[in-house]
Amino acid sequence: MYLRYISLTISDSCNFGSKYNYDFKCHCRYICNFLSKEVRKYKVLTDGTYNMIAIEAGILCQPKIIYDKCMVVSAPFDKDRYEKVRGTNDASYYLELIRIGLEQAFEYRKLPLQVITDLMNAFSVVREKNEWIHKRVLFREAGVKAILLCKFSTNDFKVIAQFSSLKTNELLCEGVVIRSVPDEIAFDFCFRDLLVINNRIWITDFLKSPYIYFEIEDILSHNFVFGFSNQYIDDDEYYSLLMKNITYKTE
Repeated sequence: MYLRYISLTISDSCNFGSKYNYDFKCHCRYICNFLSKEVRKYKVLTDGTYNMIAIEAGILCQPKIIYDKCMVVSAPFDKDRYEKVRGTNDASYYLELIRIGLEQAFEYRKLPLQVITDLMNAFSVVREKNEWIHKRVLFREAGVKAILLCKFSTNDFKVIAQFSSLKTNELLCEGVVIRSVPDEIAFDFCFRDLLVINNRIWITDFLKSPYIYFEIEDILSHNFVFGFSNQYIDDDEYYSLLMKNITYKTE
């Protein structure tokens, strides 16, 4: 079993309340998401009892393995330091907590400490950003190249749709099509594929149901305009959740 996941949360023992704790989790999820993907490249072999390291900021305690293949470690939490960086692009405090937790975990299970330095360096190389291309599709009949670019930050998660001319590579139009709370639970099911149906380019959800569309005519006219499928009824619970999650507005 290999190490696959790294998370950072506030320990419930701090008694800040669930809303405060979730806010903290969301502000540092973009880092944990990046490090979780990056650590898989190193194939860090565990003893088979865990594939995740969960760092709980709060009261220091001994590392332990819990039932769901997770090693729980701790790091001291400084509320004032968190409040100073909360909602900013300064990731230094989160990275400090993650390093403390990982060092504790790696020493506990005698794992190679150099991996921690490599992970931190990898995040520095990308200038502490977590961005990736989710999908790139060439629609030859329409003469359009479509890209879904993901940008995961401390304040939100965005999917940016970019459309370029296949013939000239000119950018035709681009814009934010999905904006979500910075938490995978909120956005993972909201997009999956790109399809062409009836002169429209569609984005599908995780069930591969098309629900966001762009008219090809608009794209070729450099107009970034999109609409939503009418296949769901207004009181559909799934559709309501989907629409709520993709139209997140910062409080």
